[in-house]
Amino acid sequence: MQERPPISREDDLDDEDYQVREVYAQFGLTVYKAQVLEKGIVTTTTFAEAVITGERDPDRFAELYDTLWEANYALTLGPLLKKFRRLVENDPKLAAELNAALKARNRLAHTFFWEHAEDFMSVPGREDMLSELLLLLDRFDDLDKRIDALTHERVRSKAGWSLDQFSREVDAHVSAARERIAEREART
Repeated sequence: MQERPPISREDDLDDEDYQVREVYAQFGLTVYKAQVLEKGIVTTTTFAEAVITGERDPDRFAELYDTLWEANYALTLGPLLKKFRRLVENDPKLAAELNAALKARNRLAHTFFWEHAEDFMSVPGREDMLSELLLLLDRFDDLDKRIDALTHERVRSKAGWSLDQFSREVDAHVSAARERIAEREART
């Protein structure tokens, strides 16, 4: 593996360069939060599908979960939301908010900088961009927290799991992820 160059830091930025950097950084954080929301929907949908099968053997459940995860992970957000609503949630208000989040996420990913090309050239324009990005970040974060709570409530009850059982399942997945990360880091 090729050695990485050291990460450098630019502390001597003028106000304009600093603001430009902040727009890019906030954009990155907002896109990240949109992806976290999307993967939360993948996780919730996958748990719901796996639980519905009634599989109780832990090894077969894990295999089934992995297979379903791969299929759901490959979906774009639109089809994923349809599946999510069918399996997990049919609250019209949440559905409308998720549809709006889908449109906002698509706009962010595909046209945000194009739509703000002129704004990006001025301090007030970049301030507007930052404000919009912060509002989107809050929207994605709020929806992600609600999806997480929904996972705990609905999927756990469909599985017939106690809160302790559900927590053990989540902890097992987190531990497995940490082990994979540690193994990757040990190889580099």
